[in-house]
Amino acid sequence: MLKNIQLFFIWLAILMAFPFSISNAYELPAKPIISICTVILLGFSLLYIFKSRLNKVVIIMLLVQIFTAITFIIIHMDSAYVNFSLQLIIVLIIFILLENGLYIQFCKQLLGFVSVMAVFSVIIFFLCLVFNVAPLNEFTNPDGRPGYNFIITFTNVYFDVGAFKIIRPSGFFDEPGTLSFYLIIGTLLNDLLFQYKRIRIVLLVCGIFTLSLAFYALLILYLCFRYKKRYLSKIVLATFIVVLISTFAISSLDEEKQTLLYGYTFGRIENIFDDKSKSDDTYFQGDNRSDLIENSFFAIRDSPIIGQGLSYRTNTSSVIYGKFVGANPLSLFAIHGLFGGVIFSLHLFYYLWVCFKTRRFNLEIKSAIILALLILQRPDYVGGILPYINILILLYATKQHKLSNTPVYNYNSGI
Repeated sequence: MLKNIQLFFIWLAILMAFPFSISNAYELPAKPIISICTVILLGFSLLYIFKSRLNKVVIIMLLVQIFTAITFIIIHMDSAYVNFSLQLIIVLIIFILLENGLYIQFCKQLLGFVSVMAVFSVIIFFLCLVFNVAPLNEFTNPDGRPGYNFIITFTNVYFDVGAFKIIRPSGFFDEPGTLSFYLIIGTLLNDLLFQYKRIRIVLLVCGIFTLSLAFYALLILYLCFRYKKRYLSKIVLATFIVVLISTFAISSLDEEKQTLLYGYTFGRIENIFDDKSKSDDTYFQGDNRSDLIENSFFAIRDSPIIGQGLSYRTNTSSVIYGKFVGANPLSLFAIHGLFGGVIFSLHLFYYLWVCFKTRRFNLEIKSAIILALLILQRPDYVGGILPYINILILLYATKQHKLSNTPVYNYNSGI
């Protein structure tokens, strides 16, 4: 009973923070709710802090990150680092609770929640495609972009084309790319801890409907890592058949719909290699990182040690004032500088070290490679609460997998 109460407040705090957009969509008082959860969880953590053996390496890393964030409040004169510091403190509190018997339950709940989001997203995708359903309301995402609430999923982009609507579902996150990010995280976590076959299928198949090129690329790599050649040939054949059927289906539509659907699928790949196909008013882009990386380079060159600060977009003295560095490999260093970027990445570096310190090309290393590539295009391991927790639970799952060649639970069981 006590563990369930702890998990309830952990999840309530997580759902109110980035990268979730639930509080924005329903105008919930996120900060007061997170503050109440923090006080309650702090009380629970004090019951264990002196009675249990905690991972000292992680504790020290989190304390160093908290101290650095507090120092940056003074250096940058940026109040956004106050919120950032509080988020790190919440992560530390949650870590203490997870270390005291909540890891498995939390991981199972995370897998279940992400799977449900994935299924709901696919349902809305087809409802929009067939019945042209409209969003319940429009809201503003944490990054300032518009979001659309379809009740059981959100999106930040959809298009009405004749009698139907096409959306890129994002679950309850801020954008579709974030949903695809967590579908891959869930897949890695499942492989390391549980090996639930149905969950794996749900996560991988539903991820296709996010229309994320990064997801497709990592899906191919994952399948190459996981399955033998005889299975891969079947997968390639099935993919070819799906592409062929899709091509015939698109060709049967009128020109406007063909253009839109092509832009959503094959056109996104074409845009990566053909600069002429890109335009300011295009619906879709395969490469939406180039400008962000350029902005990040400019920011790092101007302030290489301490960066531009969290409020760079509204700080008129910042060289990237009004611009967006967004999801790219250099964004963390553009915002926090090389010093801050390294400090706030310590938990990621520790996870990768744990995975790669063995010489065998095993599941832990394969998972680490996929995660590293995932983070290169979307460095969602800093900011909010769940992004930090992701790395910590993958660290736990990796250590558990190293201790035993079999998962924690039966291969054929389910959530």
